[in-house]
Amino acid sequence: MKKIPHLRNLTASWSGVGLNIIISFLMTPFIVHSLGDVRYGIWSLIISVVGYLGLADIGLRRSITKHINQYLAQENQAKAQQVVSTSLISLFFVSGFILLFSLIIAFYFHQLFSGVSEDYIFEIRVAFFLCAVELAVGLTISVFRRAMESFNRFDIVQFLLIGRLILRTIGVIVVLILHPTLIWLSVVSLASLILMAIALLGATFKIWPELRIRPPYFDRDIFREIIGFGLPTFFDNVSARIINYTDITIIGVLINVETVTIYSISLMMINYSQEFIKKISNIITPSIFKEAALGNNRNVQYLFLKTVNTSAYLCIPVIVGFTIFGTSFVNLWIGPKYREAAVVLSILVMTFFILPLREPAKLILLGYGVPKKVAFVSSFEAAANLGLSIVLVLFSQYGIRGIAIGTVIPAFLSCVVLTIWSCRIIETPVLEFLRKTLLRWILPTIIFSALCFILTSRFNIDSWISFFCLVLFASIFYLPLGFYLIFDKDTRKYFYMMISLRKKAAA
Repeated sequence: MKKIPHLRNLTASWSGVGLNIIISFLMTPFIVHSLGDVRYGIWSLIISVVGYLGLADIGLRRSITKHINQYLAQENQAKAQQVVSTSLISLFFVSGFILLFSLIIAFYFHQLFSGVSEDYIFEIRVAFFLCAVELAVGLTISVFRRAMESFNRFDIVQFLLIGRLILRTIGVIVVLILHPTLIWLSVVSLASLILMAIALLGATFKIWPELRIRPPYFDRDIFREIIGFGLPTFFDNVSARIINYTDITIIGVLINVETVTIYSISLMMINYSQEFIKKISNIITPSIFKEAALGNNRNVQYLFLKTVNTSAYLCIPVIVGFTIFGTSFVNLWIGPKYREAAVVLSILVMTFFILPLREPAKLILLGYGVPKKVAFVSSFEAAANLGLSIVLVLFSQYGIRGIAIGTVIPAFLSCVVLTIWSCRIIETPVLEFLRKTLLRWILPTIIFSALCFILTSRFNIDSWISFFCLVLFASIFYLPLGFYLIFDKDTRKYFYMMISLRKKAAA
């Protein structure tokens, strides 16, 4: 297996996510206060509802990733190229459906949620349709992004994403200063995506010079193969949308738009942090799919173990940090008015205990061609999430805290099942796997939590300087501690070797 590309791609991916987090950190207070609680809540709801429209791809995007990697591993260029052309035609028609359906939703959007004034109707309709156009463009060009990632060029993809992020950020600043409306926000976002799409097309044909988009553009056999894998993953995608977006929708329907803003703040921090961790699984995806296609169980076991422990190494400081420093962070960042967001944040961050296990486990099952198992577990999680969240809102006093609790409990249950199934399919004893992963996380979590608790008890956090000084001190303490306790001797040697090779290459 090639090791250097994984490190290169992970570095590039983290750079992109890190920049995204920094910009979001700096921009969110500006956006919230410029738009106001009502407009920002509406914007969050628009993004949430448009996210549901992405389900129209019926699992094609994930299936594209699997099949391009499969045929490239088997050195079947013709089939891999046919996957690309057939997927493009399929997603083109899906995008047309999305645009038509979005017109209907945009017209009735203001009637679906509580607290939406008639003054925002025109603004909502235009912004919603433009966001749907952005989704349609994103779906279509996702084929080329999957192709680039199949050649392990995550670095180029991230470079393009960073370029789009910078352009969009500049545009958002300008429009919020000159004319802070949802319409101009959506125009800026769409324009930046179109520019990135043009660059992505050029990069794809440069990295894959053999790629040809020519008749027959649509192959029925390839489509049946893609859709056969895609339909089960479609149910997983439905479940993911319910898990990620329904919380905000429930709040908008059962509570009010202003409360959506509070929940969105904490959810945004969770999503960005998860994206940072998930990059580890994302860059390993092509390797897992290729090794699974060739039946190399030992290589998949190695990738699984390395991915899980590397993710956990990063998840532990996120869990402890958001739990102990969360209130101080929100007060300094957005203001004391949004203190409830810190409580929601401390509940939602509990999902990070299972994030290192769940995402790689899903990849294992998908790579070995059993997406129905993933769909079954995800459907259970989504149904339990939806039902429990509604019950806790309607029949308890927990409010948005109840919605957060309703998200965490099903996530833990689904992770247990996915981990057991993935261990079985790669012939790894579950107890042995847990000994090499979960048991290694306990001690560094306890030690780091104790340190952070002592720091917050003895020092008053009343400014960004004191906050960052304490976080920096705790992080410097944790990094060597977690590295030594979480990773085994062989893995530590691997990382030392990678660092050494990087230094030699730089020299």
